[in-house]
Amino acid sequence: NGGVHVIQAFLSEEESEEIQIQGRTARQGKKGSYQMILLNSDLEEKFGLAKDWKDNNAKKDWYDCLSNAREKHRDAVCEKIEANLAVATEKDCNTHRYFDALLARDKNAASNIFSD
Repeated sequence: NGGVHVIQAFLSEEESEEIQIQGRTARQGKKGSYQMILLNSDLEEKFGLAKDWKDNNAKKDWYDCLSNAREKHRDAVCEKIEANLAVATEKDCNTHRYFDALLARDKNAASNIFSD
């Protein structure tokens, strides 16, 4: 058909990345083709899919299963980022309190904050 055949060998963490990869198939107005070839071990390790996930779902539902796994993975990543951000925010507040105590020449407060 004149376009390029692109094989994606990993499940993108973001659907937008997958769409961009699919868009690489067309060349000079000629439609190309696209397919995914994925290792179950990668899907298990990164996205938490069971070894038999394909056996438990109709072939027409496979992509939906992959999309759901991707969404759960993204949600878990976001939760981890938010937890890390909360810890970093707390440390930042303590740092500001420490420097405020130093600027106020309050050695006891600075020492207590530093000890915490």
